[in-house]
Amino acid sequence: MHNHKIIKNLEPKRVWELFAELGNIPRPSYHEERVRAWIKEFAHKNNLKWKQDTIGNLALYKDAQHCKSQKTLLMQAHMDMVCQKTDDIDFDFFSDPIKFRLEGDYLYATKTTLGSDNGVGLAMILAILEDQEISHPKIQALFTMNEEDGMDGANNLDANLISGADYMINLDTEFESVILTSSAGSRNVEINLLLNQIKTDQTCQNYELIITGLQGGHSGINIQENRVNAIKISTNLISEFQNISDLLIIAVNGGTSRSAIPRYCKTVFTLENPTDKTLLQFQNIIEDYKTSYTPTEPNLEIILQKSVQTELAFDLRSSNKIINLRTSPLYINQKI
Repeated sequence: MHNHKIIKNLEPKRVWELFAELGNIPRPSYHEERVRAWIKEFAHKNNLKWKQDTIGNLALYKDAQHCKSQKTLLMQAHMDMVCQKTDDIDFDFFSDPIKFRLEGDYLYATKTTLGSDNGVGLAMILAILEDQEISHPKIQALFTMNEEDGMDGANNLDANLISGADYMINLDTEFESVILTSSAGSRNVEINLLLNQIKTDQTCQNYELIITGLQGGHSGINIQENRVNAIKISTNLISEFQNISDLLIIAVNGGTSRSAIPRYCKTVFTLENPTDKTLLQFQNIIEDYKTSYTPTEPNLEIILQKSVQTELAFDLRSSNKIINLRTSPLYINQKI
């Protein structure tokens, strides 16, 4: 009920009521089963027919209402959302409801993504299907799965779900009162590296480099705002460290979604016989980075600290392969 209290005065009322219901339904990419069930229940309550294809796309159908047009309108939105949270909260996107808050004219989520992409478009479509007063032609409403992590729903759509549509409106853009007629594409890249691990000895000390506190954001909407990628900062720093003293990579962990700018990254590496001078040089480099990024990322934190010891690390050649991925296009679609 928390979300319904937050949106109670927002208009159009029914759109926001549906969006508040949607906020209580977990829907990460590839895990849209609960939102599908919710839409099917909506169809049942409103006497609407529905079909689902094998991959999980869902379509609802409504006859023309107060309208003599013989045309068919297709409206489309996707069911999944980008699941991102700040590092300081314990939140499970597979079970926990999104917590809304209203600040002025803007609706936000508290320390998580809101799910308005594409939840608002989905709610708009359902509000139209439910309304018995408005005039509209025959409607096909298509709800696709996994848009955010690879466009699997659109790429594998069973065309029989939407046959015969004359016009289409995709309700997945960023601004009210704006119609977008084209957009840029994107590409997912998988990189295969042949890497070799070696055993470390007692002279080695492990460290972890943690990048946190970044704004993150959508890779399509916010990328032009000079928001910083945590993985890039980490690999750039590690590369500069490597110029001072050979280090071996143990693990790199950063980013949670292909459509979100990574706000966190942890790189674990080992040094043989590290000296105070070497570590001081590392810290000086870190301070320079903090200063250079302060104007756009005021909450950036870069932490270098000792880590637990491990028996294995990638050898020097393999470590350099990992580090150089940040700049080298030669690695794309190759096994190295």
